[in-house]
Amino acid sequence: MIVEAYLDGQFRSLLKGREWTDLQPYRLNEPLCRWFEDISLVQEAVSTAHDEFASFSSLARSQRVELLKKLKLSFEKHETEFENLIVLESGKARWESRQEAKALSNKIQITLDTLLPLVEQIEATGRTGKQEMKLLARGVCAVIGPFNFPLHLANGHIIPALLAGNTVIFKTSEHSPLCAGLYARCFQEAGFPVGAFQMLPGGAESGQCLVENTLVKGVFFTGSYQNGRRITERLLKTRSDLATLAALELGGKNACIIFEDADFDRAIGESVLSAFATAGQRCSCASRLFIQESLLDKFRDAFLMATNKIRIGDPSDDKTFMGCMISPEAADHFISKCQTATSQGFVVHQMSQRLDKNNCLVLPSVFESSKPDDDVQKPLLQEELFGPNTILIPFEDQEHLVELHEASPYGLASAVFSRDENKFNFLDQHLSVGLLNWNRTTVGASSALPFGGTKKSGNNWPAGLFSYFYCSYPRSYLKESEAFSTADLPSPLQNIFGAVQ
Repeated sequence: MIVEAYLDGQFRSLLKGREWTDLQPYRLNEPLCRWFEDISLVQEAVSTAHDEFASFSSLARSQRVELLKKLKLSFEKHETEFENLIVLESGKARWESRQEAKALSNKIQITLDTLLPLVEQIEATGRTGKQEMKLLARGVCAVIGPFNFPLHLANGHIIPALLAGNTVIFKTSEHSPLCAGLYARCFQEAGFPVGAFQMLPGGAESGQCLVENTLVKGVFFTGSYQNGRRITERLLKTRSDLATLAALELGGKNACIIFEDADFDRAIGESVLSAFATAGQRCSCASRLFIQESLLDKFRDAFLMATNKIRIGDPSDDKTFMGCMISPEAADHFISKCQTATSQGFVVHQMSQRLDKNNCLVLPSVFESSKPDDDVQKPLLQEELFGPNTILIPFEDQEHLVELHEASPYGLASAVFSRDENKFNFLDQHLSVGLLNWNRTTVGASSALPFGGTKKSGNNWPAGLFSYFYCSYPRSYLKESEAFSTADLPSPLQNIFGAVQ
């Protein structure tokens, strides 16, 4: 297997720079390939995208729609290949990899069916004979993708950015260059103009070069709060203005909230899914389970029993629920954080550990807070661990729950389990989150809705339904075609105008 960049409409070999090894998280002793991160290609990619922007943005929107329809067909054609590569490079279980592969073409359909009509409606709202508004492309946009969804999350930025008329450079995760190569091939097959879409495999250094290039007018990033903050700081340091927009989709310390009147089986099943999907490596995974005190003992027993029945193993096996963490380093870092649980005062019901030194399979961990009012300020409940861990936290009533929940610095997703919609409505008024579900898991958001969080989880530019609006900027027009009359001027100017005449 060969890792290549896609620049100027052609695939390029990567022959110099930092060397990377593309590992299989499930078979660490069988690396897929070695490749080089050539940061000298960043400037070339940006220049090509900048040169193409005027032409691509001047296409009628309907022409870009037709290109996206062709891209959708190419995504569908390669769906099985995408699925297999995601399994290989990310170690993600096949059922999840299949969902991600299907989501690529689905994103285009949802964009055309839901987002495009919304854009057209907004542009038409203020349109009369004398005023108008348009949403215009920003220019060159850099999309910096994550490893956990190596294609789907980046695709969620790329499709609306291209629809809006931007040219796009996709900096893929260093863990998924082969997935990105197939993704780029689909753009070539669809006939996108040279320079409209380009792809660069690379790590943090390539990402930094993109962010610092002043020809880049939009940076769309999915990842940790710490890296999102660094991007913001680099943009401020390298620009003389504030016009380059960063849309940041960051971390979460998400919660499932289980009231005593919840559908018990649903709450258990959805909580296990929320906590351990993608081996806990989703920004929307539930690392906090708030359980009403009267239900705690019953819930704990059932949740631990369900957790121990999870099938962890070969991600290519359809029967596997939980595959690998992305790398040995990520797994070891996660486990080292978990091992502080006892010293922080948490009850340890199950501790995470590597299951085999030859892969990145990790046992889920489950802790419990015995002093929730004190524990909510401790590192394990303040930091995003990004692995298969969750903490049971008892609460007394709705008011107590709100106090505990809001102690988190993050505000992405929470799920409320109760048969009483009034409880859900109360929390809807008191929780600071971007996604709030009722009797539904915290994972698996809808692309037909906005996706983003509050506090450290984002910067108020949600993806999904609202994505077109950070991929563009509004321009307002006031127009007049009738003959000029001095009566159109304020009365003091009418006198001056008359004197001049």
